[in-house]
Amino acid sequence: MAAQLADGKWPYVDYFFAHPPLHVLLPGAFFAVFGYSLTFAKLFSATAAAVSGGAIWAIGRRHFGPVTAVLAAALFLFASQTLKASTNMTGVNLTTMWLALALWQLLRGRGFTAGALFGLAVTTGFYSVAAVCAALALSLFRWPQGATSRRARYRFALRLAAGVVVVAGSINLVFYLVASDAYVEGVYTYHSLKALRDPHMVPLFGGDIAFPLSLLHNIGELVDGREFTKELYYHSHLWLGLLAAPLVGAAAFFSDGARRAKWWRFFAPSRLHQDGPHGAAALLWLVAVALFVQYAMFRELYSFYWVLIYPTLSLSTAYALVYGARLVIDAPRPAALGGGLTALAGVVAIALLASHRPWSGSLQSVFHDELEETGRRNDYIWRSAPILSGLADPVVHALFWNDYRLKGNLEHGYRHYLWTKKRALSTLDEVAGYVRDHSAPDETIAGSSTLAPIVALAAGRRIAADEADTNNKRFKTGLLAEADYWNTICADQVRFIVATPRSYFTTSRMDNLPTATRWFSRVKSFEDDQLRYRGSFPIVLYERVGDPPDGSGAVCRWEPKPGGERGR
Repeated sequence: MAAQLADGKWPYVDYFFAHPPLHVLLPGAFFAVFGYSLTFAKLFSATAAAVSGGAIWAIGRRHFGPVTAVLAAALFLFASQTLKASTNMTGVNLTTMWLALALWQLLRGRGFTAGALFGLAVTTGFYSVAAVCAALALSLFRWPQGATSRRARYRFALRLAAGVVVVAGSINLVFYLVASDAYVEGVYTYHSLKALRDPHMVPLFGGDIAFPLSLLHNIGELVDGREFTKELYYHSHLWLGLLAAPLVGAAAFFSDGARRAKWWRFFAPSRLHQDGPHGAAALLWLVAVALFVQYAMFRELYSFYWVLIYPTLSLSTAYALVYGARLVIDAPRPAALGGGLTALAGVVAIALLASHRPWSGSLQSVFHDELEETGRRNDYIWRSAPILSGLADPVVHALFWNDYRLKGNLEHGYRHYLWTKKRALSTLDEVAGYVRDHSAPDETIAGSSTLAPIVALAAGRRIAADEADTNNKRFKTGLLAEADYWNTICADQVRFIVATPRSYFTTSRMDNLPTATRWFSRVKSFEDDQLRYRGSFPIVLYERVGDPPDGSGAVCRWEPKPGGERGR
């Protein structure tokens, strides 16, 4: 879709796009200047992840010290899901980058700049809105020393809000004026119409359980659900940091006898901006909690969504580890009650963090095959990096790679990343070559949203009607009728359909849908043996057959389903 922008095709106007505009505008602008490149597309996402790591380091260096800074950045950059997301242009990489930069500026006291960056975050990925709301609420308690008037007290919060409104408001307004209802439909309405992915969750509003009890119910289901259990399996150390950080913060506060006498000040919101590293840690922790609660509001939760919370989790974990150790080392007179409790809190925090591997091991039941096939060997193939292979390959292979794993054994997240990303679409040139050789330059292709766009780019052909997003949910939500879709691509010289498993265009649908059986015929099958860990991945091409149906210029048309259904 970013490549389409480089060709003068605008999201919402020329094609459906289900995300805020900066998700596609930024990479599209680069492609317009430098041309499309798959390697460059991968580097774009990886660069965003690196900038996020730099922002995390900057926060840690300024507020917690160099050791915490390096540890937090490493925890973020080497998290399995961060690494996986860094090579996919899902938008979460850019959103996380803006969010991390915004938190950095927020903690530096630069209200408008932080607000502008938060505005960029929500117009790249709307799932950052909880962090923005939390930051706005917490900024109300950042009062300058000696401020007496209400205006002086809330100046920082107003500047932060102004930054958000100016940037996010302007971008939303521009695209609404350009695309009107199509913009609202793609970015907002579409997601509200999706079915709940987890059958145990309930609608937040209008269901059998009233809000906010519905939210509490969904939080419980999230904590107990499969997606969060999988996340804990790979990143339990980060989530344990979320538990350990408040323990360390409380111990640090109450280690001071004068503070213990006024214990209620521990809960004072103004402490977030006045208590040095402990206040900064508390603020980041609250932002993390807000993001976690937001996950329970989603109708769908994909694994890469978790990356958004990692900047705050990694800083919380690094803070808990480093400052927990300091509690033990610096505790005054361990024999005294205060010193003993402080040291004990530090020990408990460190022990909690150290328990992450056995905790992860206890969660393996979420992967049934890990238990059923314990001890089975999975072998992996090393493939050279597409760029700088002479420099990167020896280092990565020596430090991080392993040629196999035994099921049931815990492995580091970075290895799971490498095993995943060393897979390849090895048949791309062959598929694209067939399409190119058997179609005219003005003919188009359609098909699986995960494969057809890259085949089109490689073959030098357009996506029919610029409809790259053929996700099943577009049809299920009723935003796009099957009849309208097929008639639209038929009017745009569609020649080939790319069918794959787990898409709208499965071979089963293509072999049974009246429109497909009337106007398309299976002509070529490919088996890609490098796209899956085990077995091959089938890719099937269907070519248009027969003469055009009438004089309208369309090369095919929608054929009603049995019973005259229009198709959803």
